[in-house]
Amino acid sequence: VSSRAPQHIAGMVRVVFVSNRLPVTINPDRQPPHDVQQSSGGLVSALRSVAQDYDEVLWIGWPGAHCANEEEMTRRLHESSSAIQMHPVWLSKDDVEDFYNGFSNSSLWPLLHWMTPYARFKRSWFESYRRVNTKFAEVILAVARPDDIVWVHDYHLFLVPQMVRKIVQELQEGGYELPDRPKDLPIEDAEDDSKEFLRYSSFESIGSSSAIAAAAAAGAAVTPTDATPSAAAKDSRRVSFSPAPRGQDPRWHSLKIGFFLHTPFPSWEVISTHPNVVDIVQGMLGADLIGFHTYNYLRHYRSCVIRLCGFTPEMDMVEFEGRRSRLGVYPIGANCSDILNNMKTDKFKEHLTEYADQFQGKSLVLSVERLDYSKGMPQKLAAIEKYLEEAAELQKARKTKGEDESDSQDNDEREQKLEQLKQRFEERRVKQKESARGGLRTAMSHFWNKAKSVMLDQEEDLDHTKTVFLFIAVPSRQSVQEYKAIEEEVHKSISTINGRFGTVNHTPILYIHRSISGDELAALYARADCCLVTPLVDGMNLVAKEFLVAKDREVDKVVPGTVVLSEFAGATQELFDALVVNPYDVEAVADAIHLGLELTRGDGVDRQYRWEVSERMRASVLANDAVSWAGTILKDLQEDKNIGLIDQPTKGPAKVLGMFAKDFSASNSGRKAIVLNFDGCKDTVPPDPKIWNPLLESLSARSDIYMTIISGRNKEFMEEKFGKLSNVALIAEHGIFVRRPSEKHWSELFYDDSRAWLQKVTPLMQLFERCTPHAKLDIRRASLAWYFGDCDEIYGTFKTKELVHQLALSTGNLPCEVCQGEKFIEVKSLRVANGFALKKIVAEQDKLGSPLTAILIVSDDSSDPSIFQALPKDRAYTIRVGLGDTCARHRFEDWNEGYQFLNTIDADDPDGFDKAMSFQRFQSCLGDESALPQVDSDEAGKDADIIFDEIGTEES
Repeated sequence: VSSRAPQHIAGMVRVVFVSNRLPVTINPDRQPPHDVQQSSGGLVSALRSVAQDYDEVLWIGWPGAHCANEEEMTRRLHESSSAIQMHPVWLSKDDVEDFYNGFSNSSLWPLLHWMTPYARFKRSWFESYRRVNTKFAEVILAVARPDDIVWVHDYHLFLVPQMVRKIVQELQEGGYELPDRPKDLPIEDAEDDSKEFLRYSSFESIGSSSAIAAAAAAGAAVTPTDATPSAAAKDSRRVSFSPAPRGQDPRWHSLKIGFFLHTPFPSWEVISTHPNVVDIVQGMLGADLIGFHTYNYLRHYRSCVIRLCGFTPEMDMVEFEGRRSRLGVYPIGANCSDILNNMKTDKFKEHLTEYADQFQGKSLVLSVERLDYSKGMPQKLAAIEKYLEEAAELQKARKTKGEDESDSQDNDEREQKLEQLKQRFEERRVKQKESARGGLRTAMSHFWNKAKSVMLDQEEDLDHTKTVFLFIAVPSRQSVQEYKAIEEEVHKSISTINGRFGTVNHTPILYIHRSISGDELAALYARADCCLVTPLVDGMNLVAKEFLVAKDREVDKVVPGTVVLSEFAGATQELFDALVVNPYDVEAVADAIHLGLELTRGDGVDRQYRWEVSERMRASVLANDAVSWAGTILKDLQEDKNIGLIDQPTKGPAKVLGMFAKDFSASNSGRKAIVLNFDGCKDTVPPDPKIWNPLLESLSARSDIYMTIISGRNKEFMEEKFGKLSNVALIAEHGIFVRRPSEKHWSELFYDDSRAWLQKVTPLMQLFERCTPHAKLDIRRASLAWYFGDCDEIYGTFKTKELVHQLALSTGNLPCEVCQGEKFIEVKSLRVANGFALKKIVAEQDKLGSPLTAILIVSDDSSDPSIFQALPKDRAYTIRVGLGDTCARHRFEDWNEGYQFLNTIDADDPDGFDKAMSFQRFQSCLGDESALPQVDSDEAGKDADIIFDEIGTEES
């Protein structure tokens, strides 16, 4: 528990870390203080390092063991805390088995690593996963405050961000109650003298949402738990308090939530095999910031959003359920400080001296991995066997050369092999096109210039038969059958290789099946000549980075080293001088080991260039360590103003909109424009022109109003609906065609010649039109619109999501954009938009000497927001019709309200809108409009105002 007392002051920032495990492990069978042990690791060290930058830091997670007395152990966790306050989430043995071993590691883990054959599914697993994620979400809301920063970690908690948002929403609506604090915990006065209760995380005490719901359904009263704090509690160190979030504070909707995935995120084709993929993808969208190791993982997630949610997000931004989430790439760094500190210890020096003597005259290749099927251990061992075979053949050829100088066949074979090796790596380097590989190219050029003569002529050349491969295989999930099978296969392969190539004085593979201390590992990093990191797929893999951190040439007995790195590890995109290989290509990995050792130990490269292979990468790793990674994410989450709740207008009270109409009508002298955009759906177009056209004709006849109707529909449609309105400017196809007032013919408002993309997109949309009954494709001059309003709702929605996904893949490099409206998908040219058309019309009027002093824009088109952004706010009055995100200033529920609004402007009676809408709501309150007598609307409006004033608010 933090010794600093919490203060509710402006500017105070607290951060809440949420992960599957706490940064400690408990052992209830031991006596204090040995019952709580601190955990190590890069993530723990990084988050502890950034904790000092915040006023308070909380950490929520499972403590790693079961405990009979959870309340007492919770107290021990509080007492053992220093800078970080720990709040445990207690899980039963069944929860751990189904949530952790089942759903997380037997279902999610294989798919996240593209290992579909290993994935298994059970409904009971997902039920447990949802239940545990709900527990975590409740703890977050129990201990956090609305202005905190919450950072959720990894695939175990995919559902937590969205669950927090939903619980907050239910709290606002009064349909959810958070559990109350447990017994025997201290209550203290906050600095504002208001009582605040410690929000606690023992779920045996506080219950769960399901229990609360069951009690409510049974009619039982859910009452807070009350208790008097014990003397021991009063004497305990001060703990963090926060107001009980009862849903009354609207700031909870702005709670900052970040989510970071520490594993890869696979392509849609892989993750879609999971039965609960929708819950997974949408669960992450509750976060304001979603972080990935690489852009590839971000791209895969974005593709899933398109397929599952049926809309096309921006490249790094997703808008979902009224919130905007940013997608970011944040490659995690190594825990550099711990490694460098270990290298300063006496034990490190002892270990390094020991290893330097033990491997004198030998090449040491180091591999540090968890024994996991995603790490590619069998493939790695096959590559080592291939390397040793070729090393033995090369050694045999050298001996043969000494015995028979006249025989040049072996020389020719060796020279041919060397040329093949050079060609393979040169092709791989050119293919990768990594301009930053200057250091590696310099070293390689020196190597290739001298290697031929060295390998062919010198007896003292590097002996690859004396290479030692040291495996540190950390045990992992030994109770899982798939991991047992991998372990047996690895042990068998190692025995086979050592039996083939080992001697009395030399064992090719040394195998350690346990974890080792930090100072010993740092010494092995420092002594190793090559680090072999070849997972089949890995989110980042920090072993390669840790290896480079230890390559400090200023430390005695540290030798230069190279990294052989899988192209499917996230670290590949940062370690620009690594020897990148395909881990499935056994010969390529064997060649890379050979080349890596020659670069650092062979006579073909001068010593001054051996360090250059690793030094530039080391500098990059040190500059982007784990502390920098964590700080960057928290800074972006805290300072990014474009994420979170989307600012959008609510349906304003009648009086506010009445004032809006009055301001537009009376406060702006001169000529004004009314722009209507009927485009959201064919159902939103005025169904009966007989009702709308007289109003539009009356408005357009006024000398002080310039009436314009814009639509994405073709000119034939516009002519059919509004052709009789002679004084109204009609704009079709988002501005391609215009029919100006008092004109009978259509003309081009502007010409778009970028139409080559239509030939590529049209066949795809025609295919979906043929495959979807009742769908209709409208082919226009500069756009295509696919309408599915008449389709079966379920099948039409399914085909729409599929179409959006295919369009996103097909149009990425084309000069067009994919837009979505109500029951239609439109692909249009980037040069065409309602906003461009509106700007041009306004400019025309200015040029004709009839400037428009104010422009009223009423639009139902959710696919083209440019019409609201085209003009300055002090000149434009913007109203959105219908639901959905918008940048307009006000909103109408439907076009009926729009009709009433325009009618009051036409009648020069802005107050009439207030009266008419009050009368409508008065009728709605009575519930039976047909039973009401027909009365004068003005008088009824006045009576309604009186009634609402007496009630207190119109909402009441």
